[in-house]
Amino acid sequence: MMNRIQKWLPLTTLALILAACGGTTSSSLASSTSTPSSTTSSASGAVTLTSITIAGATSATIDFNTPFNLLTGVTATGNNGVNYTSSISISSISSAVNITTGALDTTKTGPHIVIYDAIFGGVSAPRIFRTITVAEPARTGMLINADFSQGTAGWDQRAPLPVVFEGDGGTITLSNENGELKTEVVSGSNSYTPRFGQMNIPFVQGTIYEVSFDARSSVTKEISLQVGEIVNGAPYFNDFLPTENKFLYQIIAAGSTMNRYTYQFKMNTTNVLGGILFGLGTVDGQDVNATLYFDNIEVKAVTVDTFAPFIKGATDVTLSVDQVFNPLTGVTAVDMVEGLITEIDAEIRNSQNEIVSAVDTTAPGVFTIEYTVEDTANNIATATRTVNVVGMTFLDENLLTNGSFADAVGDEW
Repeated sequence: MMNRIQKWLPLTTLALILAACGGTTSSSLASSTSTPSSTTSSASGAVTLTSITIAGATSATIDFNTPFNLLTGVTATGNNGVNYTSSISISSISSAVNITTGALDTTKTGPHIVIYDAIFGGVSAPRIFRTITVAEPARTGMLINADFSQGTAGWDQRAPLPVVFEGDGGTITLSNENGELKTEVVSGSNSYTPRFGQMNIPFVQGTIYEVSFDARSSVTKEISLQVGEIVNGAPYFNDFLPTENKFLYQIIAAGSTMNRYTYQFKMNTTNVLGGILFGLGTVDGQDVNATLYFDNIEVKAVTVDTFAPFIKGATDVTLSVDQVFNPLTGVTAVDMVEGLITEIDAEIRNSQNEIVSAVDTTAPGVFTIEYTVEDTANNIATATRTVNVVGMTFLDENLLTNGSFADAVGDEW
């Protein structure tokens, strides 16, 4: 019994000595490592904080609409072994990043650049740049998110290619409202400033495609439609439409009712990963701000060309007596499948609605010209213009001063 007491006493004495000298138990040690400090102790003495290292902020590609937090798994550790993770802060120009909680809106596709910083006690960690790329959702048919059931995904890409483009004073805000793409537009000076659209559509050379969409606008607005490939260097855009008609123009009606709009084109180039673009800037000199809605965009291959050609340049004109006039000058016809059409029929009628062979400019008169164009698929387009021939006009007003010499002759004579 005496031996056991002797063995126990030294242990008790050791515990009392540790307590008297400020010794740390396991629970208090854990507490000390969970609170950042600028120094830490070791057998050889205090270690002063001189550097912090951020780890775990690696770039990655993640699936569409998958929960992701930018702070999860990211740590900061000092050279003194202390955990400074609570001192990490993030910043980003991406609207999909919540810099307070670290949450990333993964319905916003494309790359999101995030900056990581950690500062404690005047010591800063080297800044970390991290890119999280949200993959596009699965493609349905030829397009991604054609019915906008997945928000703006597939239509809001700004990087690495500027599918959504602003400039020349033009801006665009994309959002999803009741399952439709809402575009709030301030018109720029070009038809494509601003614009939105979708690239990487798998077009096949030699195939005819039909593009259809529903649209409405807060005010009547004419927009431009393009098909092609965006590239980072000159010429910046490779057109798939015929050279003679690189822009299609469509008037979107005002009102609350969606209307269906359709056009066709033939893929004549080997650049197969192009796309469709909607230009919402200034068209034909009309600088119109508007809120437009789009839905049910569809691109499909068709076997039959059912789209009529375009007739351009058939605008009304006023001529002077004896002025030379050719009804075909400046008038062109373009088919989105066949390209330029050179055979244009022009039927001329005088003011008595009689068919005549030419516009008679020897005397004043009014003529109507109806242009007709037909492509090889028997699609017919027509356009009508009015030609007004006027004679010399004399004014009753005397432009001379003191022409009757009723007043004294002055400097005017």
